[in-house]
Amino acid sequence: MTAPNEDNPYAPPQPRHDAAETTVPGERLQKLQLTGIGTLLVYTGMLIIALGAVVAALIALFGSAAGSGSTGQAVVTAITAFGSAGIGITLGLLIMFAGKLLCLSVPSRGTRKQLLTGSIAADVLWLLLICAQHLQRRNGGVFTNEAWTHATGSLLLVLSPILFVLFLMRLGRFLDRPDVTRRGVPVLVVAGALALFTFVSPSASQVDGDSLLQYARFLTIPIGLLMFIMYANFVLAASTAIRKPDARPSAKHVA
Repeated sequence: MTAPNEDNPYAPPQPRHDAAETTVPGERLQKLQLTGIGTLLVYTGMLIIALGAVVAALIALFGSAAGSGSTGQAVVTAITAFGSAGIGITLGLLIMFAGKLLCLSVPSRGTRKQLLTGSIAADVLWLLLICAQHLQRRNGGVFTNEAWTHATGSLLLVLSPILFVLFLMRLGRFLDRPDVTRRGVPVLVVAGALALFTFVSPSASQVDGDSLLQYARFLTIPIGLLMFIMYANFVLAASTAIRKPDARPSAKHVA
């Protein structure tokens, strides 16, 4: 006789040595399905952020073209563009955070749930830092070193997806989906490069003249965009693997 795998409900049944053993309850499968929904919410939040940025860019582009020479029109365009971007980013971040919280329902055994907790903690620390900066400026003061404060916030923004990618890679191993694990490696490489350039940015701002550090500052934007796209694609792939375990890639695509 065979029995379901106690760790991974998606795995093929294993030989049963004890007839008295009970089958795995549906609770573990339900937790994985909730985790799949959570990852889908994270992906949805990223799409909303991207949509908000695109709408803001289009408003700024067409608004400036339509109101060239008019100061009032330029101000209205700028406010509308920043407002659209702000709404998209805020809504997207909230949905992403809600998705990560839903992912906490993942089974604890064999999934490195601590990585997910660390990603959520990085999000909370980043939010607290942003709030502290806002309150400090509102009271007429600034942090001692604004450049390093900004870099710390940026590093937290990079650390959060790194930990989440590591969590999803470990979950891919748990589900016997090596394709998910492999897809996470390039994302980690680009995220590591972004973290490095983010770290050297404050030093670059204090360097005069031509320097490699000065050029490194401008690389953070294209690398950040590249990471955002790769991260979104990876989260979608992982979410599909969790929600649809039977939809495995063919051998041609795995090779």
